[in-house]
Amino acid sequence: MKSSGLLSEDSNQKANEALTSAIAHMQTAEYQKTRDLSDVIPTAKHLLPPQPKKDSGDVVYDISSQQNRGVREGGGSDEEDDDDIAAWRAKRAMALKRSVEQAARHGGYEELDEKDFFKTVVRDQGGSDCVVIHFYHPKFTTCAAMDKELSLLCGQMKSVKFVKVNVEKAPFLVDKLSVQVLPQLVFFRDDVMINRMIGFDDCGGESFSGEDLQKQILKKLKLD
Repeated sequence: MKSSGLLSEDSNQKANEALTSAIAHMQTAEYQKTRDLSDVIPTAKHLLPPQPKKDSGDVVYDISSQQNRGVREGGGSDEEDDDDIAAWRAKRAMALKRSVEQAARHGGYEELDEKDFFKTVVRDQGGSDCVVIHFYHPKFTTCAAMDKELSLLCGQMKSVKFVKVNVEKAPFLVDKLSVQVLPQLVFFRDDVMINRMIGFDDCGGESFSGEDLQKQILKKLKLD
């Protein structure tokens, strides 16, 4: 028997019920989980076996996952890194403040009395980080030559404290620091005597220049 191409009322009702049921199923959360958002028109694509992804060769770093864990490569947490940075900044700020305060006190070239020695070279007692002490005799021309150059350099090198000691008035320091030849520069840094310069040999002999002397001072104090 030839079909008329038209559905009976009963068949049409069943088709409508099936379509309604299918639409209702597509709206459920369970079905939404199976959706492939790249598959715009809902199909049974999610039922197909997964296809291996092509490697583009690009290196991808999942930054968000690292941040969520709070851990960086190397083992330290972000919080620990922040603490280290804060401590470093505080230390730098204190060092800068100390440097500025010392520079304000430096720039002169004064006579040092024995009783003020520790106040000059020991930081806990108000001393400077870097100190140059010129041991001299008032009647020696070589000491006078050194004295002249240091009086000029002290205004240029504000990070260093320059003082001079008359050996005739400081027998204790002369003995304890083993000062035997003049002129002699003794270098203190961070509370410790780290070097000395006897005469002018290290900076080119008696014809030395202020520039030569400055280089030697920086070298002896390990500031170069």
